[in-house]
Amino acid sequence: MLAGCFIQKTGRLAILTAASIMILAGGRLAAEQNEDDSLEAALGRVRAERDEDVTGFSAAVSRRVRDNWQSMNPDISVIIDAVYQNDTSGRGLSEILEDIDGFGIGHGHNGGHDHGIDRGFNLREIELVFSADVDPYFTSDVVLGIHGDHIDIEEAYVRDTFMPGGLQLKAGRFYSNIGRINSQHAHDWDFVDRPLVNEQMFGDHGLQETGVQLSWLAPLRRTHLLSGVEVLQGENEPSFENDEGHSGPRLGTAWMKYSPDVLPPNHEVQFGTFGGYGRKSEHHSRRIVDGYTHFTGVDFVYKYRRPGQRYGQGNVTLQGEYMHRRTSMDYVRARDDSDDPWDRDHPFVGSKQYDRQDGYYLQGVYGFAPRWRAGLRWDHIGLANSSRRAGGDKRRYDDTYRGSAMLDFTPSEFSRFRLQGGRGIYQHDGRREGVWDVQFQMIISLGVHGAHDF
Repeated sequence: MLAGCFIQKTGRLAILTAASIMILAGGRLAAEQNEDDSLEAALGRVRAERDEDVTGFSAAVSRRVRDNWQSMNPDISVIIDAVYQNDTSGRGLSEILEDIDGFGIGHGHNGGHDHGIDRGFNLREIELVFSADVDPYFTSDVVLGIHGDHIDIEEAYVRDTFMPGGLQLKAGRFYSNIGRINSQHAHDWDFVDRPLVNEQMFGDHGLQETGVQLSWLAPLRRTHLLSGVEVLQGENEPSFENDEGHSGPRLGTAWMKYSPDVLPPNHEVQFGTFGGYGRKSEHHSRRIVDGYTHFTGVDFVYKYRRPGQRYGQGNVTLQGEYMHRRTSMDYVRARDDSDDPWDRDHPFVGSKQYDRQDGYYLQGVYGFAPRWRAGLRWDHIGLANSSRRAGGDKRRYDDTYRGSAMLDFTPSEFSRFRLQGGRGIYQHDGRREGVWDVQFQMIISLGVHGAHDF
């Protein structure tokens, strides 16, 4: 009995002991499992944080690379401007325009290259345009013109985006904002060639200079008033020739453009005024002269956009400019490299001469059908064309005038074809000559390009 009870109690104790051991072991295993789970969770959190940091770092790097790539990947466009020209003159119209009486050379350019159109086929220009946002503070544009076997830097400038109060700073090489035509590239013109007054006063490239421009857009609600001043190097050959090597800047300009909100809807008008003053020096075959040139002018443009029509049908544009230039030159000395006593002793050495030139153009363009336009232009220069030496008589020159008609077709914003003809009476080499001319132009644009100014 006792033995049986002992065995029974011992068995129960063994069972309890075994159960306790199993419970403890299970608890230990559970604890270990929980500990492993906690460790795994912690490791998971570390991995997640690491991956988040890596992802954030990679995103930051990607943004930096993208931004830098964008700055090195500007908007690019290519514009092809080709012209066929013929005329009835004996020597070629481009050569006649170089010798208009009272104006001197009109096709001059500092590098010896120009946009002049010769008889026959002309690849007048291939223009490469690069535009980009430099950073949050500046934008930049570079325009390269390929003319035959050489490349011109037509424009290369930066503009700020941070100045307050409607102010904007522009620095580099650019077309001056004087007048209406000067700041436009050749493919933006409504006619094949530049008006005579602009060409004779500033050459084929217009007033294209290196310097700085500060403009101000007045904070007016219903009126557009934009004004500006420019400080420029003064390299323009026809008006500010620099044979004496004077250091710059040598030219200052000022301009204003005013658009009153007084017309009915779909009608717009803008008036402008401008002027400039700069140093000029010239080497002639027998003398050296030095002095100053100043010019003034006014311009206007009127536009009517017919509502409810497509592709420019019914649109009308009228515009014109008048410019006056006055040059005051001192005959400072005879040429140093001449052995001819006439050069050194001629009586005009040490005297002063005043020259005046002026001119204007008026033009109108009408969209008579979708994508089709027709236009007329009248050029007239030399109305006040004269030269006077101090103490001497005034010499007057006859005027030059020209009428032109054009017809163009624009299949899309990337192509345009234009036919133009005209008749001019040109005063050159002391005689008058009537010339008929005809031109056909093809303009092709590749890539993106910005909207045109008003």
